This record gives sequence, structure tokens and C-alpha cells, in this order.
Amino acid sequence: SDIYQDLFNEGIFTGKGIFDVDIFKDILTQAIPDNAVLSHDLLEGSYIRAGLVTDIELIDGYPARYNSFSMRLHRWVRGDWQLLPWLRSKVVNRAGQVVENPLSGVSKWKILDNMRRSLVSPAIVILILAGASILPGNILVWLGLAFAAASSPIVSYAVGWVLSGNLRICREKFNCTVISGVRGALYQSVLIFIFAAYQAYLMTDAILRTVGRVLFTRKNLLEWVTAADVEATLKNDFRSFWKRMWMSAFLGGLVFILAMAFKPYGLGPVAVITLLWIAAPYIAYSISKPYEKKKPDLSTEDYAQLRRIARKTWRFFEEFASETDNFLPPDNYQEDPPTGIAHRTSPTNIGFLLASVLNVR
Repeated sequence: SDIYQDLFNEGIFTGKGIFDVDIFKDILTQAIPDNAVLSHDLLEGSYIRAGLVTDIELIDGYPARYNSFSMRLHRWVRGDWQLLPWLRSKVVNRAGQVVENPLSGVSKWKILDNMRRSLVSPAIVILILAGASILPGNILVWLGLAFAAASSPIVSYAVGWVLSGNLRICREKFNCTVISGVRGALYQSVLIFIFAAYQAYLMTDAILRTVGRVLFTRKNLLEWVTAADVEATLKNDFRSFWKRMWMSAFLGGLVFILAMAFKPYGLGPVAVITLLWIAAPYIAYSISKPYEKKKPDLSTEDYAQLRRIARKTWRFFEEFASETDNFLPPDNYQEDPPTGIAHRTSPTNIGFLLASVLNVR
């Protein structure tokens, strides 16, 4: 969205922002047919235009497991492809009239770019299948191109890393539960490649299903389940992952068979791809397990020290948060010079008092 804002003075509306309700109603009430649009945010922003405010962060929830993530992605892709009619010069409004399409070229490109993104995984798999069979030359070239396409997070991170001028790699990023930085980009690229076969199947299903509904049946266009509901209903065991992702193993075996028939000299790297795609359900299951925080390995002396600190902390509130100060904790108690209790409080000390009470109880 930064690039659109910088180059075209127009951001992307993603369903979060401030807008004039009257203008929203005036422009959109008769613009879009009923029961025709699943992913409405981009289309609404294209009609009304949206500005990007880069210094405001809105944090959205993210699926905790790969199966719920993939189902959400399937729904998003269906929504993206349901905007196909808005790529034409004329569209149908809510009254059923054929009118001129008011969307700008940039807005149409945003719609088209979302569709392009959903074709990346199918394109990677088609490239690997064709490279193992009908494409000329060394199979390693085609496999290298496929992996290069999957490595876009590494390239993006490296470019941003260089352009930002921050050429240091902080040690802290390697010692936390959140995977970020260069390690996050590397893991993401590897997982994109491992899940490419299943993602290709998933995207193809979403695209064909949507095109059929938009052009022919006109049914189930608003089929939608929230990510939270999906996550609550899906099982998180290996068997359910295998039943959902068996197509990955099938495509892995197909690549190997094609390579055996057409390019047997490249069976080594193809075998690696086959094994990764067969193992994809187990890998998805493994990374979807709940994170279990390890209990710190503390000695008896460490535990005793922590208990002494906890007892001293609680004693401060126990003694000084009295009726004299309306049971509010004082800001401090000064021993040297001995001025005693400071009869004022602070939000920090009140927060610590409440946290201490909760921990004691």
C-alpha cells in the first residue's frame, strides 16, 4: 500500500479506517449488485478511494494453525476472483443496469494483482512438472527458477535491509519466541516451497470454483466462515492434515515419475522435492502444534531468591497501602535521607499493587 500511496496518491482500503458515512452511502448504495461480492473492502476503496496513514498500526488476528490459515486463504482468493466483472469497461449496478465502470486503471490493477498473487503457487508447480518432463535443457535450471520464485521473502528482506542502511543483525532476534528478520524470511521461503503443491491445488480449486459460480451457477457467492470458527472446528492431528493435504504427496510422486521418464539424470534433486512434498502434511502438522513455553531451569537458590523478592514486593504494599492513603500505594518510601512515605501515588504503582494482589490470590 505504501507504493500505491507514493506513486498514485491512493492507498488500499482493507476494512479498517475512517470514512464519511454519508458519502459511503451515496456512492455505494446503488453501485454494487446484492449478494455478488465476497471481498468487499478492495472494491469499496476503489469506488471511494482510500488514503494510507503509515503511522497508525492496526493489529489483526492471525490463524494459529496452517489448516485454518489455508482455509482463510481459500476464502480470500475466492473473494478476489469474484471481482472479475469489475475488470471490464462496463459493469452491472444494483438495479441490474449496465453502466460504465467507474474504477480507475490503478484500481483495476489492484484487483488483477490479487489474482496474479493467487497464481504463484500453481505456476511454481507447473514449472516444476514441465521442467521434469517437456521443457528443454537441464532440469536444475527449471528447479532453480521455481525455488527463486518461492524465495521472494528473502529477496524482499535483503533489499529492505540494504535500503534501510541498518546492516547489523541484532542478536535479540535469534533469542525470542517470535520468528522475524532474516530467519523469518528464510523459514517463510522454505515453507512456501514445501507447501507449493498443496497451495497450488488449493488456489486452483478456489479459482475454478469462483469462476464457475460467477459465470454460470451464481450460487454460494457469499459462502464464508470466519477464521476463528474454522480453527475451532478443524482437528489438529496428523490424520486430518493428511486427509486435507494428500494432493501434495500425489504431485510429489507425479514429479518423480515424470523425471524418471523424461530426465532420469535429474532424479537426485527431484527426489528431494518429492520427499518434501510427501512430508508436507506432517510438516504442516508439526508447525501447527501449540507453542509450549519451557519451564526455566532454576536452582534451589534461584527459587529462594525469587521468593524473597516477591515477599519484599508484597510487603511494601501490605504495609504502606493503608487507610491513611485511601489504600492506594505510595509513590515511594525514602530511607536515606529518612523522609519516610511519599503521600502520593502513580498509575505504575497502582498497577503493580493490582498485579501483586492477583498473584497472591
